[in-house]
Amino acid sequence: MGRAESIADEQRKTREGTSGKYNYTDVRALERAGITQYKSQPGSNFMRVIDLHFSQYTKEKKPFYGKAVYVHNHVGADDRTFLCMKKMYGLPCAMCDLSEKLKSVDPNDARIKELWPSSRYLFFVFDTRSADTERKGLQWYDAPAAIKDGIVSLSTDPRTNRTIDISSRDEGMDVVFDRVGSGINTKYIAFRLIPGEKPPESWYKNAPDDFEEFLLKPEYSEVATELAQLPAPTVESRGGEARGDSRSQGGVNPGVVQDPTPEVRQPVQVPQMSAPAPIPVPVPVPAPVPAPTAPEVRSRGEVPAGAESRVRGEVTPANGVSPEVRDRIAQLKQQGG
Repeated sequence: MGRAESIADEQRKTREGTSGKYNYTDVRALERAGITQYKSQPGSNFMRVIDLHFSQYTKEKKPFYGKAVYVHNHVGADDRTFLCMKKMYGLPCAMCDLSEKLKSVDPNDARIKELWPSSRYLFFVFDTRSADTERKGLQWYDAPAAIKDGIVSLSTDPRTNRTIDISSRDEGMDVVFDRVGSGINTKYIAFRLIPGEKPPESWYKNAPDDFEEFLLKPEYSEVATELAQLPAPTVESRGGEARGDSRSQGGVNPGVVQDPTPEVRQPVQVPQMSAPAPIPVPVPVPAPVPAPTAPEVRSRGEVPAGAESRVRGEVTPANGVSPEVRDRIAQLKQQGG
């Protein structure tokens, strides 16, 4: 890597921040402002949420003191995290386009869910556990949605139904919650508010004006290039939206023209699966039926050959005349001469 490339790489790192996990937050800019990162600890956590200036808003239109950010996680070989430009600013998003591409091939593709943006919340806080932690100064907190939900659940006085602004300089209170478990089993429970001394004016005076100045807004081609490092369908801008604009809306790197045809991976070839051959069903073969035998033709009264009849316990010949009867007939003929 030459000098020019190394300088360009350092410029990229400055623009993206120092933490690979927080590619949507300008960590370097926060550090230059003297703002370090707050991280919750196992057990009880104490913090005072600080209201920002929001100078471009009137008092009646002031936004929520926590900034909702929608991010795509685990992008590319470096496991980076990017803002979802579609969810945040209504601009084309390479991750969302890839999700649509997969969905058009197979709506049940398990990868679709992994491409969905997840929500986080940014807060500026003071760690009020002790005087020592307060001396760390203003910190930024990349919080899961569970933290926001816990704070909001306490933001109504159950007796008067009055809204409680915990970030208020005059009426704000400390938020306390417990963190239990670890990894994917981490839970945030037992949220409560406790009154404390009014924070010094410096806590608010040195606070940033808005969250937007610390958000990193990626170019479409930057995310597409990260996606190209892993096998997946081609990322295309949905609906033919141009990717070569300056993206000046929403403060996204104005004046920077994007590559309209970023190098991305080749589309996945979906094999045409032929239907399996049916399993032959054995057909029972009937037993041969013997040809009918023609009945024996004889004169009426004739005894079939071989037939026998039993008369008085003796066997009668086939013509039906016993020897005794024959002898008697012979005697009568002699007498009658």
